[in-house]
Amino acid sequence: MEIQNPFQISWDTIPHKTFSDFFFASIAKYGGSLAMVDHESNKQWRYSEIKDWTEKCVLRLKEIGVNNTSRVALITTTTVEVIFVHLACSMLGAIVVCVNAYGSVDEIWSYVDAAEATHAICETSLIAKVEDVRKKAILRGAGRIKIVKSLDDVLCDSRISTITKQTSRLTQRTISCADMEGALALLSAKDDEEAKEKGESLVNGNTTHDKGDTTVKAGAIPFMLIFSSGTVGTPKPIIYHQQSLIVNLLQLVNPLFDYPQPKDRFLLPLSIHHLFGIVSAYYALYCGSTLVCMQKFALKTAYEAIQKHKITHIHLTPFMVYSMATDPQLESSTFESVKSIITAGAPLDVQMARKVKGLTKVKDMRQVYGISELGGIFTWSHHGCDKVESVGVPLPGMLMKVINLETKALCFPRQQGHLFISGPQIIPAFYKNPKAVLEFIDTQSYYRTGDAAWYDEDGYIHIVDRIKDMIKCKNVLLCPSDVEGILREHPGIDDCAVVGRPDHMSGECPAAFVVKNAAYPLLSTAEVRQHVAGQIATFKELRGGVFFISEIPRSFCGKVLRRYLKQFWDRERQGIAKETTTINGVTIATSVPVSVVKSSAVSSAKRLSVASSKSITLLKPSSATTTPVKKATAKVAPPKNTPSKPTTKTSTSKLPSNLHDIHFSFAGHGESDYAGGVYHGRILLPADYPMHPPDFFMCNLSGRFHSNAKICLSNTSFHPDEWSPAFGIQTAIMGFISVFYEESPGGIGSIKAPPFLRRNMAQHARRVYCAHCNCYIFAVQKGQKDFTFRIQPLEEGEIPKPFFNPNEEDLDIREFPDTPAIATITRNAQTNTPSESFFDSTLNLILLGILFSTFAFVYFFIILKG
Repeated sequence: MEIQNPFQISWDTIPHKTFSDFFFASIAKYGGSLAMVDHESNKQWRYSEIKDWTEKCVLRLKEIGVNNTSRVALITTTTVEVIFVHLACSMLGAIVVCVNAYGSVDEIWSYVDAAEATHAICETSLIAKVEDVRKKAILRGAGRIKIVKSLDDVLCDSRISTITKQTSRLTQRTISCADMEGALALLSAKDDEEAKEKGESLVNGNTTHDKGDTTVKAGAIPFMLIFSSGTVGTPKPIIYHQQSLIVNLLQLVNPLFDYPQPKDRFLLPLSIHHLFGIVSAYYALYCGSTLVCMQKFALKTAYEAIQKHKITHIHLTPFMVYSMATDPQLESSTFESVKSIITAGAPLDVQMARKVKGLTKVKDMRQVYGISELGGIFTWSHHGCDKVESVGVPLPGMLMKVINLETKALCFPRQQGHLFISGPQIIPAFYKNPKAVLEFIDTQSYYRTGDAAWYDEDGYIHIVDRIKDMIKCKNVLLCPSDVEGILREHPGIDDCAVVGRPDHMSGECPAAFVVKNAAYPLLSTAEVRQHVAGQIATFKELRGGVFFISEIPRSFCGKVLRRYLKQFWDRERQGIAKETTTINGVTIATSVPVSVVKSSAVSSAKRLSVASSKSITLLKPSSATTTPVKKATAKVAPPKNTPSKPTTKTSTSKLPSNLHDIHFSFAGHGESDYAGGVYHGRILLPADYPMHPPDFFMCNLSGRFHSNAKICLSNTSFHPDEWSPAFGIQTAIMGFISVFYEESPGGIGSIKAPPFLRRNMAQHARRVYCAHCNCYIFAVQKGQKDFTFRIQPLEEGEIPKPFFNPNEEDLDIREFPDTPAIATITRNAQTNTPSESFFDSTLNLILLGILFSTFAFVYFFIILKG
C-alpha cells in the first residue's frame, strides 16, 4: 500500500532552470518590504535590494576568479549575508561548499579537503581561523584553496585584489614563509584542469551509476555541497541541486500547510549550512515574510529575538525543543506573537514537545521529515493537526511506502517497516562517491531512507528511528528513542543517549550514557536502571550498563553522534590486544574503560578480572607527535637515555565505569632517574572526543609532574589547535611518555626535582595505589633491570595503604631555580620503608670526606708543632 498526497503538481512546467532566476522572479512582487534582519548586528535588507546586492557579489566573485568550475567554501555562522553568496554562485554556476564556522580547524579542513574547495569566503572575525585551515592543507599536501576573502570583501562596492595564492601538495611538515608563498602556485594549472572536468561533469548531469535508475536527472544543476550528519560514519559531501530546492518551495506553499504571509516574522536559529536551515531560510523569503537570523542558538538570545521582532514562525531542531522544555525561564518568556513552531532534523521527544507547546501556549506545533542525502523535505503536517508525534503527510508529488524488514512485503497501517520514498525533488548524488548513492537506490524508482516507520489510517507518517541505530536484542529490534524518552523523565537526568553494546548471549543489549543534573550529584547507576526497569519490557532494560559523562556528543543540528559512543564497544569487539609494546624503552599497556557496573554482590576481584583482560597495543609514534608547540609547553620528543635493548614490561589497571576516564601505567627505563618506578596516569576524554583533545594527569609522585593536576602538552586541551582527531589515544600516550623524560621548565603541571629525589621516588614507587581504579599496581623484579607489572584489587572493607603515594598535604613545596615549585619528601610522610639516609647522597659523602681530612690535618699539625 502506497501513501501519497491527494494534491499533485505538474513538474514538467517549471519556468526557470536556475534557482537565482526562479527566486528573483518570485520575490519581485514584494517590493520594498523588509526581507532580512540580522539579530546581533541589526543589519536589515529589503526585497528590492536583494538583487542589487547579489549582482554586486557576482562582480566581486568574478574578480577573484570564481566561475562555473569553482567550489566556494562558505565558512560562516548563521548570517543573512550568505544568501547573497548563494545567489551569486547560482548565477555564476559555481558550487557553494557549506561549512559551519563553529567547527574546529581540523573539522573545517576535513570538509574543505573532501569538497576540494578552490576559494574560501568567511566572516571577518574568522579570517585567521580560515588561514590556519589553508596552511594546514598545504602542510598536509592536500590544499586547493587559492583565495581567502571575507564577506565584507565580496559585498563591497570597490574592486578587490586579484592576487591569488595557489595551494600545493607539499609533503614537508614545516616550511618557511617564503617557501610557502612560492609553493602556493605549483599545481594551480593541474587543479584548474581537474576542477573544470569535474565541474562540466556535474553541471551537465552526466553522473551515472551501475544499478537501477541511478542517472542524475537531465538538466539538474549542482547548487551546494552539504555534509551528512555523520551519526554513524564520517560526514560525506552531498550534491544539493538547484531543481531540488525549487520543487521543495513549490511543494511547501500549499494552503493546507498554512505557509507564512508577507506580514509574518520568521526566526531562524538553525545552521544555514544544514539542509533544514537552507530550506527554511528560502521558504521564509519565498513566502515574502521577514527572515530574522541568529548567529548561534542560545535560549536567552532566542527569547529576546522573539519579543523584539514579534516573531510569528519558528523552525527548531528537537534538541532546541528539549533545551526549552528543561529551561526554567521558559514560563516567564513571552510567546504571544508566535503562531507556529516547526521541528525537524532528529527524533523528537513528544513529551517535551507537548510541554513546550503547553507552556508557550502556541497552538500550532508540528514535525516535518527530510533527508540531506536525498535532497529535501518530504512530509509536512496539515495546519491545526495535533499529531505532534507524526512527521505529517507526503508533500504534493511524493509517493511513500513501508516495506517489512524481513518479508520485504508492503506493510499495512500501523505495521512497522522500512520507509521508501519517491518524488520529483529527489536527486541523490555524492561528490566523488558514486557507490554511496547505491545505498539509497531501489529497483522500482524508490529510494531507501534508512528509517524505520509506520503510517496510520489518515496517511500520517510516524518515524521510529534510524535502522542502523536500532538495537537488535535476541532478534527483536529495540528503539533507542523509547528508552531515552523514559530516561529523560527522571529529574536527575539532563541528557542521555542509548546505544547497543555487543553481548555474546543476546547479540546486543542497551547501554545508557547519562548526563547528571547538577542538583542530583549522588545519582547512582542502580537508581537509573531501576527507574527504567519499572516502565519498560524486560528485554529493553539497561543490561549493558549506565555510564555518566559530562556531555552527549551531538552534531550541529542536534543529532546524537552515536558512533563516538560506540567506539568503546568497537575497541572491545575488535579484540583489543593483550600484548604490550615498548616505546622509548618503556613498555605500556593502556586500559580502556569498558567494564559494566555490576551489583554489589560481585567482588572487586571478579570485576577486575573482566576489566583488566583488555588492553590496547600502542603503535609506533607518527611524525605528528613531533609538532613544535607554544611557549611553556612540553615538546613531544624521544628521551635521551633510551636503552639499546629495552626490557619487556606490561601494565594493567582496574577500569572505572566512566567511559571517558582511561588509565595507563608504565615503568621508568633503566638508564634514567625513574628506573624501577611504576608511574600511573589518567586520560580524561571530552564528551566530543576525538574532535577535541583529552587531558592528562599523573596519579602518583614522580618528580616530573604534579600529581592529580592537569599537564600542559601539545596534544591536550591547553592547545586544541594542535590536536588532530587522527592522533587517537595511542598517539597521545606516546607523546606523554616522550615528554616524561624531557625537561620543560615553566610548563603547567611540570616540576623539576633534583635527580636524587626522583631516584628516591622511583625506589618507593614500586607499588602505587590508584584511588580511581581502587587497586594496587606494583612491579615484581624478574632480574637485575627487568620488572613485570601486576594488579592487586582491594578486598571488601580493606583500607588502602599509600606506599609512598602521599597526598599534597604530606609534601613540602619549596622554590627551586628555573621552576615554579618542587615537591620534596618530608620526614613525617607515611611510608613503609625508612626515610632517606644522610649518607645516601653522594654530595654529602664528599662533604663528609673533606671535613674528616681537615680535622686530621689540623690534629697532626698541632701534634707536630707541639
